[in-house]
Amino acid sequence: MDDWLTPGSAFYKPAIASAVFHYVARIEKDDRLEICIQTSEMCEAAWKYTHGKQLILDGTFSICNSKVLLFICMGVDAENKGVPLSFFLFSAPTGNRATQAGYNISVLKRLLEEWRKSLGTREGSSFAPRVAITDTNTKERGALFSVWPTVWLLLCKFHVCQCWTNRRKAVLKLGQNPTFPKLQVQACLRALEEQYVPS
Repeated sequence: MDDWLTPGSAFYKPAIASAVFHYVARIEKDDRLEICIQTSEMCEAAWKYTHGKQLILDGTFSICNSKVLLFICMGVDAENKGVPLSFFLFSAPTGNRATQAGYNISVLKRLLEEWRKSLGTREGSSFAPRVAITDTNTKERGALFSVWPTVWLLLCKFHVCQCWTNRRKAVLKLGQNPTFPKLQVQACLRALEEQYVPS
């Protein structure tokens, strides 16, 4: 990767290098690899679809056989379709057993700040979404609020429904012989779920 991004290297890739706005190599054992990607088209889309509007941030953890995390910033275009705006890839700390446990507010905050800096300013304004949607992860929400203190943080409807359903199932394990009161409580909670958290 270092060879792709270093001018003068026999393996230098100008197209890749021009899309990378933040890069930290993993040299020592305790270092964290960080690479953030955004093409010029993604930059334009960020300003067009997300500045003063809605940002969606989500992470995924099983993208390769190395302990690498990927976070994606997305906007929504005029046709209500998701548009990728930026990719944040970074390694989990050495010794982490679970990749998904390999991040915290500070690393996400740093990468979001680098993204904001890379977008620059337009008409005297720095890039800032008005609303950000995440799953129920407090690290993502904390990082977004640290970078944009006036952003409105919303929870993804799908993830709220998933949390509610999982918790309901865990609390009301019916077992082999469910009792009438448990069945009644489960039916009431399911009805409440369908009414207020539509899937």
